[in-house]
Amino acid sequence: EYKVEFLNHILDQEETRRIQDAKRKELDEKFSKKNEEYMKKLDKYKKKVSKTHRLKETKLQKKLEDINQRVERLKERNHSRTETSNEERLRQNKLKIEQQNKEKCEKLLQKLQKEEQNYEKMKHDLILATTEKPFGHKKDETDPKERIKLQRERLYLQQKEDQLIKLHRNEEILKQRQKARQEATEQLKIANEEKNKRKEMVKQRYLKKLEQKRVQFSRKLKREQKKAEEYEIQKRNLMENKYTNQMIDQMKIHYYKEMYYTMKINNKTGTKEFDKMTKNLVSIPKEDLETGGSVSKDRVQK
Repeated sequence: EYKVEFLNHILDQEETRRIQDAKRKELDEKFSKKNEEYMKKLDKYKKKVSKTHRLKETKLQKKLEDINQRVERLKERNHSRTETSNEERLRQNKLKIEQQNKEKCEKLLQKLQKEEQNYEKMKHDLILATTEKPFGHKKDETDPKERIKLQRERLYLQQKEDQLIKLHRNEEILKQRQKARQEATEQLKIANEEKNKRKEMVKQRYLKKLEQKRVQFSRKLKREQKKAEEYEIQKRNLMENKYTNQMIDQMKIHYYKEMYYTMKINNKTGTKEFDKMTKNLVSIPKEDLETGGSVSKDRVQK
């Protein structure tokens, strides 16, 4: 009687199991649909994040390349305009100015010598005209024509003398100007050296700033890469957690299925194991068997 009663109970359990299986099937279908939707959303989000990350990475890489190119250009420019080239240019300019001044001085000296020769010649001619007796005749100063002629010659000589004095004065002025020009070139050289030093300092500062910017951009790039790695790890962890929970549910279901199937087999064969199992199952409440509730460890092992 007891066995018949128990078999009826088992049949009821099988009926409930079939109902639960049907319900579980529905739930599985719903879960699979939701899982597909979730995976689609996850793929979309992944594409979006990867796209933004890729854009940021390319942008930062481009900026870094531009900074490197600018640094290289500045270094090349700085290398081409060295101190030696500046000194060479100054030396050539100085030689050119000296040559021009020398040529001007030579021209003025030649002109001065020519004027002096003319002056001496005129003076000599005047002395001869006033003292000697050309063609056996004495020049008569009382003669108005001769007097006018002599006055003209004296006036001409006076003009030439004034011109010579003026030329001498111009020569002195030229020497003074040359001296002043030399002093100015020296001052200009000193000023250029100071200017070059200042330029070098400014360039160094600018290069330092560019280097700092390059370091900042590289750090930013590393941070972005780290964020992307963290996102990948989080995503992987989420997926693992989801699948572990699913596996635990499946194991529970599998355990209850195994229990029911073993009971069925033992019922057909009629071995002693069935008796043992029935004894153990008597103590399990009906509600737990129907709903698949909590079972203690020793009972599970048995």
